[in-house]
Amino acid sequence: LPEGTPNAYGGYYTKEDIREILAHAEKLHIEVIPEIEFPAHSDEVFIGYPELCCTGKPYTSGEFCAGNERTYTFMENVLTEIIDLFPSEYIHIGGDEARKIAWKTCSKCQTLMEKEGLKDLEELQCYMIARMEAFLTSKGKRMIGWDEINDRNAADISDVIMIWQRDGREQQQKALKRGLSVIMSPKDPCYFDFGYSRNSTRRLYEWEPVGKECTNTQAHLVKG
Repeated sequence: LPEGTPNAYGGYYTKEDIREILAHAEKLHIEVIPEIEFPAHSDEVFIGYPELCCTGKPYTSGEFCAGNERTYTFMENVLTEIIDLFPSEYIHIGGDEARKIAWKTCSKCQTLMEKEGLKDLEELQCYMIARMEAFLTSKGKRMIGWDEINDRNAADISDVIMIWQRDGREQQQKALKRGLSVIMSPKDPCYFDFGYSRNSTRRLYEWEPVGKECTNTQAHLVKG
């Protein structure tokens, strides 16, 4: 719907909007950490850049084409703009809920897998995340990713795992044993859109993000 239409959904932030938000947040001592979803949850990109998904058509695949080198050029350009705007040490890269369906039959993806010696689609996703992690590190930033990147050991020791799956305890221990920092936001009890009867403010307030099985050293890696 056109901007200004009653009940319109959508829109965007201009760079000036972002600068205004950051300035206000700084006054409140709040650090704003941007999240750019990759490789999944990216349908909106393919409306303007359909060539970046495996089918070349919008609304057919929610993931970037892993075998298209232009995918990585696009993401590096986006992240460069984000880095220029946001002073935070951290950039959230997403990394969750990639279905990978289109990758199975995409000739570009299959060619890349053969070239890089990747044995399955899980390793292909790790390859994508590792490239973005290397880029962010080269720019002096630390990558945050959802716990799927921990499932596949794609994270580097300097990265931060943000945990959402299940109650988060199993994921927390897996990350901490590797020496990774974690942020706890498991859907139980942190997702308020599940309804108040399931995740109340009291339940969240009484919940302890540091698991009982954590050592003192591990507890320091739980950032919140």
